[in-house]
Amino acid sequence: MVRGEGEITFKELVEALDKGKPLKGILGLSYRDKTGKLRNEAPRPLIQNVDNIPIPAYDLLPMELYRAGRTPFGTVMTSRGCPFNCVFCSSWLQFGKRWRGHSVERVIEELSILRYEYGRREIEFLDDTFTLNKVRAVEIAEAIKGEGLDIHWTASSRVNTFNEKVAKAMKEGGCHTVYFGIESGTQRILDFIGKGITPQQAIDAVKTAKKAGLRALGSFIIGSRTRRGRRWTPP
Repeated sequence: MVRGEGEITFKELVEALDKGKPLKGILGLSYRDKTGKLRNEAPRPLIQNVDNIPIPAYDLLPMELYRAGRTPFGTVMTSRGCPFNCVFCSSWLQFGKRWRGHSVERVIEELSILRYEYGRREIEFLDDTFTLNKVRAVEIAEAIKGEGLDIHWTASSRVNTFNEKVAKAMKEGGCHTVYFGIESGTQRILDFIGKGITPQQAIDAVKTAKKAGLRALGSFIIGSRTRRGRRWTPP
């Protein structure tokens, strides 16, 4: 099993299997040895410069199958890593808590491939929080508009990493929907799950999105319960 970020670990695993080399020493790998004993190699450090990760080999994928109804679409992850402490989320186990983002130029390069080589005009950004770095989010949106890519897209945001400037830039850059992790309308539950937001921030973010002409879609955690007065402490 490849643990955490898999690009380098998986590459070294394939090379070892292809050449008949031992798996011992491949960072981030868990496996059973010849005796059946489980071996956990040391964790692999996070990739610091994610621009060093090659653009996905779209030519090796069945791109004709990627459709939402009759609409062809593409997905792009422009950043990885989440510094927050939501108890229900396991994203940080794979990508760590240190946020790292692609350069604006790299993002535009990948979008251009999807747009011009594969005719994709509907894009979903898969970042946990596209707006974590608000300045960068605005720059990406402005670059999409400036390059004339003529795409429509969606992205995710926390309600406390979103403002009017971000909303306006996203709308002008072709965004039509922003996903918010609202999770609950009760402060007690929000505190218990370690969300770090307030119901009022959720209300304000949705209003800001709608004012800019964006559709707002909220996600909720159903069934969270805690005794009144109990507090959750982040790890």
